[in-house]
Amino acid sequence: MARRLSNEHFDHIYLSDLSRAYRTGERILKFHPDVPVTVTRTLREIAHDHFIPDSQNKSGSEPAIRKERDRIDEFAAHLCRSHEFGSRILVVAHGNLIRVLLPVLAGYNPQASVMIELENTSVTVLETWPSKRSILRLANCVSHLRRSEISL
Repeated sequence: MARRLSNEHFDHIYLSDLSRAYRTGERILKFHPDVPVTVTRTLREIAHDHFIPDSQNKSGSEPAIRKERDRIDEFAAHLCRSHEFGSRILVVAHGNLIRVLLPVLAGYNPQASVMIELENTSVTVLETWPSKRSILRLANCVSHLRRSEISL
């Protein structure tokens, strides 16, 4: 992942403080030593079933699920407030959180959106516009991984 992103330009990098994403972020940062970085608890993983409509096996209470959604909404709002449109922001986080963050950033309800499969260390690119419209430019790209590193 770090080699794949080594020639990309980023205006800011956000990392989850949980070890797997954080370690991935540390490797990426070696290629981007001058880019501002924020390590945050806000990007911690969420339960996989919390934002699936009609899930029969929700693993958390409604207040816990609401707290997760509030955290994601807060991060999305922070991105919009803190960065100009056209900024290139890298978010190194966890699949379930990203799965919910993408529609939130695009202005959609995650429960009414298409679910995307996201492999560990996959690359997903969302371009957002001032009009609140978005284009999903790339989703779950794992071309930098060997086949044996991809779960099927």
